[in-house]
Amino acid sequence: MKKMLQLIIPIIFLFPICGFSTDYSVEGNRETDTVYYRSDAKLEFIRGKCHDIVGNFSINEADLSDSISGILRVDLRTLRSGITTRDEHMRNRHLHTDKFPYAYFEFLTFKKMPESIKPDTTYTARPAGYFYIHGMKRALVARLEFSQSIDISGNKHLSVRVLFSIKLDDYKIDRPKALLFKLAEVIELEIIFEAHQSLSKSKLKLPNWPLGK
Repeated sequence: MKKMLQLIIPIIFLFPICGFSTDYSVEGNRETDTVYYRSDAKLEFIRGKCHDIVGNFSINEADLSDSISGILRVDLRTLRSGITTRDEHMRNRHLHTDKFPYAYFEFLTFKKMPESIKPDTTYTARPAGYFYIHGMKRALVARLEFSQSIDISGNKHLSVRVLFSIKLDDYKIDRPKALLFKLAEVIELEIIFEAHQSLSKSKLKLPNWPLGK
């Protein structure tokens, strides 16, 4: 018994040091989860949005420096800009959503993370990973703003805002000829969502798309 206690006690004290990862899920709440895209060309400013966002995150709050990973998936078939014909052309002729219905952001590393997270405090960080769209993926660094809240049951929730931009040419997305001078080459993206503590990890999988050069 004494030998067993000598083995168990160090393990018990080791757990708080190592910490456990907290899993979060993004469930596509239309009231809170939105992707905004903006095209600021010389002749026209175009703004649109998508609502269908799902994903998952894993965070070890005992070691925020290198313990966060996650995936977001956006359904491009829900893209809306206020003009039905333009949206249909973008989805069908340029994004080819019949073949590539989703875009993904794979989070691999986070820089400039705080040492610890305090509830109801907003933090900024620099997530890096890959953005997938139109059958291709490319390395990407974004800006992230987030805050954590804890409900009366002790469950944790994250409010997140991610900002980045992409060049359409990098993903071989042709600009519509009718909008050639009205659609910018660089599209600004803003993703706003709520993530909630989950007991089960998501089975979301990434496509095996080539890395763009």
